[in-house]
Amino acid sequence: MTIVIVDIEEPTVPLLAGPSGAYTGSSSAFGTVLNGEFDVSGSSMDIHLSSTGALALTVDCSGVSFSLSGSNVEGITNDGCIKSALDTNGISVKSFTYSGDSFTVTLGKSIIQF
Repeated sequence: MTIVIVDIEEPTVPLLAGPSGAYTGSSSAFGTVLNGEFDVSGSSMDIHLSSTGALALTVDCSGVSFSLSGSNVEGITNDGCIKSALDTNGISVKSFTYSGDSFTVTLGKSIIQF
């Protein structure tokens, strides 16, 4: 499942300086609605994810450190708060990117194991 989190405020710094401000978005697939909100300041962000439907997920993590490497957002999956919330639900981050005015997060969950 992929969720796109878009900027809901006017940029507070030039675009070349990277992301800043509040971002929000939602996505639905396979009977699950995933909602996300990121509050970004400098090299840290508050991450709030929640879902309804077939997959139950709640992530509320503050002050998560990250860095940008091209369009890839790095450091997020190393955060203890995020790792704990995702591991509890058997979910992994497949990709986490930033492009201009939005973050794109792709999460994965194995529902059939052989």
